[in-house]
Amino acid sequence: MPHDRREGERLEASADNRDARRRLDHLERYLAHLRIARYHYGEAVPGASAPLDRALSEGYGRLDGLQEQLGGHVQGRRRAPHPHHEGQRDVLVFVDECGSPRLHASADALGAFAVGAVLVAADEYACFKRLWNGWKRSVWGTGEQMIHEPNLRRRNGPFWLDGDRRRQREAVATLHETISQLPFTAVVVVIRREAYVAEYGHGGVNDILPESPYHMALDFLAERLVFALDGEFGNGRGRLIAESRGPLEDAGLQREFARLHIDGTSYISARWFRHQLMPGIQFGRKEERMPGLEVADLLCRPCAEKALRPTSTPERWPEFRDKLCLGRETAHSPVGVKVVPWSEEHDGFWKSERGAESGPPLADQDKA
Repeated sequence: MPHDRREGERLEASADNRDARRRLDHLERYLAHLRIARYHYGEAVPGASAPLDRALSEGYGRLDGLQEQLGGHVQGRRRAPHPHHEGQRDVLVFVDECGSPRLHASADALGAFAVGAVLVAADEYACFKRLWNGWKRSVWGTGEQMIHEPNLRRRNGPFWLDGDRRRQREAVATLHETISQLPFTAVVVVIRREAYVAEYGHGGVNDILPESPYHMALDFLAERLVFALDGEFGNGRGRLIAESRGPLEDAGLQREFARLHIDGTSYISARWFRHQLMPGIQFGRKEERMPGLEVADLLCRPCAEKALRPTSTPERWPEFRDKLCLGRETAHSPVGVKVVPWSEEHDGFWKSERGAESGPPLADQDKA
């Protein structure tokens, strides 16, 4: 075949592929919007989503055709290893945070912002609740006691226990035993504020990641959640439940989560997010005393302190360390923990149960 003809066919095939990639991108965005619409419409009008189901089925059929045209490979981002939702295990993902997401040095005394997730298979949540509320009853005689991390750290509120030090020690010791028994997996993202500002300033890391530290942390958390759900829960599908921080903050978080379903990140494709994470975040209030959210509330602080002082052993670190999702390691750490920015002092810090120093906890602070 003449060289000019071969070159012309190569250029034509390249143009066809570019057009197919463009159409695939638009189709993925359309399906993401359609999935979100179906979820909310199904919640508002139960049993009336059949037309949207048909549109989704038709859209995924076209998507498969475009992917086949492109040889099954579209771009470098990670895509869902399992193409369908049938038979996926339902997983509850409880999300909470500690510290202030504001980057000002005086934002709070902790010096870090952490977002953590407690993943519980839906079919194991009854056991999770029974163990958690059983611990509450053993301490207070009721499962209705509200648990808040600052009260535990300062031994005040319900943890004051009439100033009885023996009862305080017993409450904490049995809490640690209960955490070890609970059936869950943990994923945590910690932003070290001072080090972050020194390396990146007060803006975003790059033009791709959100400038908001909270939304950036959510992106990092979601990336690791898809690995945990796929690897540790057998291609499970997560339903996010986050503690409410207020109408404006909740709306911003909901918008960023929806964006992940539409655009993905530079590392994880939007389709994998849609495959592994249900659309929409459910928000719960502390007053609802949801066991999953209460444990997520206790998770973040020790992980943040450990990231700030890798040789320390914060209270509850040994128990939560054993719950961190290990699986495959990323560039610096296992799936279960990400520290931003990373430094050499963090190499392998999650591998030992206890650090070289114990020392007092970092300065007190209220949650933002």
